[in-house]
Amino acid sequence: MFYYLTAKKDKTCRQCAHIVALALRKKWVTDANTSTISVKNIINKILAVNTAYNNLRKVPDKSRGVTFTNRAKVFMEEMRQVFNISSKHANTPTSSVKKEAARADPLTTAAGLDIRRRRKRQQNVKIEARDVEETNCADVADPDFECDGREVSITIKTETESELPSAAPAPIGDSSQLLRYLDKGGSSTRNAFRAAASVASAAGVPVKRQKCSHTTLWRKRVSDRVARAREIREEFKKTKGVVKTVHYDGIKVEPLVSGVRRKLEERLPVVVTGQDVNQLLAARVISSSSGEHTAAEVVRAIRDWDCADDIVAQCSDTPTGNTGYNIGAGVRIEAALGKKLLFFACRHHILELIPKGLFDRMVEKSTSPDIGVLCKSLQDKWPEMNLTSYKPATEDPECAAFLLENRDNILSFAMETLKKPHIRADYKHLIELVIIFMGENPFHPETIRFRPPIAVSSARFMARIIYCLMIHMFALTGEFQMEEDQLSNVRKLNLFFVSTYMKPWYTATSPASAPRTDLQLAKDLASYKECAEVSKITSSVFKNHLWYLHSTTVRLAFFDEEISVEEKRDMVKHLKVPTPKKMSLWKRHVLPAKNSLDSLQECSISYFINESTLQFFQIMQIDSAFLSEDPAVWPEIGGYRDGLAKVQSLHVVNDVAERGVALVKRFTKDPMTKDENSFQDLLLVQNELLKEEKHSNQSLTLAHFELKVN
Repeated sequence: MFYYLTAKKDKTCRQCAHIVALALRKKWVTDANTSTISVKNIINKILAVNTAYNNLRKVPDKSRGVTFTNRAKVFMEEMRQVFNISSKHANTPTSSVKKEAARADPLTTAAGLDIRRRRKRQQNVKIEARDVEETNCADVADPDFECDGREVSITIKTETESELPSAAPAPIGDSSQLLRYLDKGGSSTRNAFRAAASVASAAGVPVKRQKCSHTTLWRKRVSDRVARAREIREEFKKTKGVVKTVHYDGIKVEPLVSGVRRKLEERLPVVVTGQDVNQLLAARVISSSSGEHTAAEVVRAIRDWDCADDIVAQCSDTPTGNTGYNIGAGVRIEAALGKKLLFFACRHHILELIPKGLFDRMVEKSTSPDIGVLCKSLQDKWPEMNLTSYKPATEDPECAAFLLENRDNILSFAMETLKKPHIRADYKHLIELVIIFMGENPFHPETIRFRPPIAVSSARFMARIIYCLMIHMFALTGEFQMEEDQLSNVRKLNLFFVSTYMKPWYTATSPASAPRTDLQLAKDLASYKECAEVSKITSSVFKNHLWYLHSTTVRLAFFDEEISVEEKRDMVKHLKVPTPKKMSLWKRHVLPAKNSLDSLQECSISYFINESTLQFFQIMQIDSAFLSEDPAVWPEIGGYRDGLAKVQSLHVVNDVAERGVALVKRFTKDPMTKDENSFQDLLLVQNELLKEEKHSNQSLTLAHFELKVN
C-alpha cells in the first residue's frame, strides 16, 4: 500500500506512511483488540524500512557480492516484523487468548520459526530466478556495467498488492527501433534504461510494474543487434544477380579494448553498391594498409557475404597501395576473385586535388591540420563582421570582362543545381555562395544571408573554395582586411572555380558521362586563358589522374546520352582498332612525359577506344548485340536499355566507403562493446538505420518507438 501511494507522486513519503500507519493501527485495534505503539512510531518504522530498502538498491551491481546477499537476507527477516505494532505493555483479555492460540500453532515454536524462514527463503529464490540470468561478461562488454555472474533482486509484497492495477506490465525493451536508437546515441546501459523507462512512462505504461532491469535491457540490445544483423544478411541474399561495385577505404581508430591507451589500429570498411543496393559488409581490423592486407580483407568480406559472382567493379581512392600495377590492392583483388574488374578511381578524390594544389601554390600552403592563417582569420573575425557589407563579383572591376562572357552560363547551371537534392550541407552552402558571388539572390524572395564559416580542417577541401568566395566579397568593401596581392590570387582562384571547375564537380557522380567530362576538363585546363599560372598548376595535377580515359573505363561513354550519334558511330568503328602494345599496365591513361594536356585538344572519345574495350560488355554482363545496329536506334533496343540501367547503377565516387569510415570512427570513439562480432553487428544495424533515416521525411516522435503492451 505504501509503495502504491508513493507511485502516484501526489504525496510525500511521510504522508503516505501516515495513511498506512492509520490503516494498520485500525486493523490491529479492530481485529486483535490490543494496544499498539503510537502513530508517530509506526510512521518512523515504515520510513526506516523504506530507507533500508533504498540503501540496498543503491549498491552498484558490480559490488553485489556475498556481503550484499547477507544484508538482503537480514533485511527480509526484518521485513517480517514491520507489521508488528503491538505495544510492549499490551495486557488485555484478548491478548491472552491470542497468546494461547499462538502457542497451539506449531509454526510459532522455535522449530516452527525455522520452518517458516526456510519456506520464505525458497519463495525468495523463486522470485530471484525471474530476473537473474548468468551473463558471460567476457563475451559482451558494457562500458557502464560489469558483473560477476550474480544479481540479487529485492521484491517486497504486501497484503495490499492485490489492490494494485491488474493490467499486465509492458516490457520496456520490447521495441527494436527504440533499442537501435539507444545504440545510435551511444547510451550506456544505465542511461539507456532510464531513457527507455521515460519513453514507456510517456506512453502511459506503468513503469513501476516493469519486470526489467538495466542488465536485462542490455541483453535485449545485444540480442536485437544479432537478430537484426541476421535479417540484413538474409535480405542481402535477395540481391543475388545484381551487378555490384565493391568500395573500400581505411582509417586509423582507437582499439575496442579500454583501459591503457594502445596504438591506433587500422580498420577497413568494405561496402558494395548496385541497383537498389548499398550494403556495408564489414569493417574489420587489418595489419596494415598495404595492398596485400587490404585485398585480403576485401576478398574475405565478399566471400563471407557470398557475392563474388556479382562483383564487376571496384572503387577506391588512388594511393599506391590501392593502384600499384604489381602489388596494389586492385590487382590482388582481381587475382583472388579470378576475373577482370572495372576500376573506378573515386572521382571526388581526383577532383579534390585540383583546388587543393591551386590553393597551396597561389594563396597559402599550410602544414598544420588547418588550411591556413587567412581562412582562420575570417573564422575568428566573423562574429564581429557586418554581414551586409560585401560586394559580389559583379561590382569588382577586375572581373568585368570575365563576367561579360561567362555570367549567364554560370548562373544557369548554379540555379539548376540548387534545385536538386544535396547529400551534404556544404555542397548546398557552396552553390549558394556562387550565386551570391555572381550577383543574384539564392534565397529569393528572402534577403541574402551568409552561413557561418565551416571548419577549417585541411581534410575538407571544399572549405578552401567556400572561404575564398567569402574572403573575396568581404575584402572588396574592406570589411575583411588582406594584402592586395593575396586578394588578386584569391580572385583568380574564384574565377577558375565558378567558370571551369564547378560543373565537373557537381556532375562527378554520373558514371556514363565521366569519360566525356574528364576529357573536356583536361581541354579546359590546358586552354584556360584567364591566368597562365592557374592553367599550369591545374594541368600538372590532373595529368596524372586520367583514369576515365583508359580503354577499360572509357567504354562507359557508350551509354552517355550527351554524346552525339555521329561520335558514337565513330566509337563503334574504333572497336576494331588493335590494342596498343605500349598501354599503361593498369587502369589509367598515361600521357608521355614530354606531352601535356595540350596534346588532347584535338582528341575525341573515340581516340581512346580499341578492341580491348569489348571486355567491358563481358565484365558488365551486357549483351553487346546492339553495337551492330545504328546508334540512332540504340534506345529502342532491349540490350542497350538493360546495359544503360546497369551503368547508371554504378558508383564512381567512394562516398559510401567514407560514410562507413565515419560510422566506424563514431562507434570506436566510445566503444559500446569489446567483442568484435558484436561490434560488426552494431555497425550493420546502425548503417541500416542511417539508410532508413535518409529515405524518411517524418519527424522523430514517440510513434517511432512502437511501444507495445502485452
